[in-house]
Amino acid sequence: MCGCMTGSAAGGGAYWSIASWYVGTGGTYYTTLYNVNVGDELTGLITLTGQSGSSYNYLSEFSNIPAAGGLALSGSAELVWATETLECYGITASTDYPAGSTVFNNIQITGTGGTPALSWSVNSDSADGVTASVNVDGATNGVVTITY
Repeated sequence: MCGCMTGSAAGGGAYWSIASWYVGTGGTYYTTLYNVNVGDELTGLITLTGQSGSSYNYLSEFSNIPAAGGLALSGSAELVWATETLECYGITASTDYPAGSTVFNNIQITGTGGTPALSWSVNSDSADGVTASVNVDGATNGVVTITY
């Protein structure tokens, strides 16, 4: 089973909400949406909780919002890539986005072998006025900004 496990800031109307997700060949799993407020700081963690051979167990959670719950994944393939994602639904025009930006900061990537060497890359949707930029590259204290 290969896939992606993530914490996600998700909208769905005139509100923001969060959930933990796993999307892979074995299916899609997610926690119930939990509403948050504009300006709330979100601390998302994906933690390796166990390993047996090539089978890995993970927990995805927002550590500073325990009421949001967490998503436990057992028997997964090793997760070997990282992404920072802001998902938006129901956008029909660039004016539907809020003014400003969303900053992902204090990004820390560590593995069982320590801190990996990595370089972030971005995908922007400049036709809709959405751009992404890497402000601080690397696996320690990384900063990525999405601007609307």
